Amino acid sequence: MKLYHYTSLESFWKIWVTKELLFASSNVPSNNDYFERNKSLYFDSNEGYKYISEVLMNSSKKRTPNPLNLYRQISFTMDYSIDKYGFETLGCLSPMMWGQYADRGRGVCIELDSEALDIKPDVIWAKAIDYVENLNSFSVTTENLESIETMNEAIYKQRDTIFFQKSIHWKAENEFRLVSKDVRKLNIKDAVRKIIVPSIEGKTTDLVKKLVERQDLFYFLYSNEVNGIKELNIAPFPVSGK
Repeated sequence: MKLYHYTSLESFWKIWVTKELLFASSNVPSNNDYFERNKSLYFDSNEGYKYISEVLMNSSKKRTPNPLNLYRQISFTMDYSIDKYGFETLGCLSPMMWGQYADRGRGVCIELDSEALDIKPDVIWAKAIDYVENLNSFSVTTENLESIETMNEAIYKQRDTIFFQKSIHWKAENEFRLVSKDVRKLNIKDAVRKIIVPSIEGKTTDLVKKLVERQDLFYFLYSNEVNGIKELNIAPFPVSGK
């Protein structure tokens, strides 16, 4: 399966030098999904809400962190299929994704082969996002609060609801996600298949060309019209000397 990671030019530089993608926290102000930033816990008793007020929400520097925030994630876009979206196109051809996650169309899109990624299922959960009309909360019982082990068990059992469910308003992202509590970096050295820049020339193109030696990886984004309808496409850069 092909996966696409949109990023800024600055972040691409770091990714390419290290050949790694970093797992990022979702509870940061820059996350544009309100419910992702504020993962909710639903308790079955007053003891649970007491736990929130006295432990999770305590202003003390020694407060216990929300266990959900210990998990980090990496997001990708998949190819769009007719059965799911009513049209078929590559995941790197979304104008919205270029504008939202590639520095307003000035960044880079990396195409990866999922089969070449070292995704160990015992430490990394991998799944396409399920877009729903009604989001469910993480349901916690009083027993779950007794220890880290029981809380982690509850998270594991409800991982699909917690990490792989988003509001239907985000469906256009067509996201595939990796989630981990223990892994912080994903090696992509052998998985890169294309590096797509927003145009055949410009600042992003010039800098990426200087950074990446393999010309066969270079593709550029362009638009054309077919019967008066605008379309996005990609094309390989001409090989030097030809």
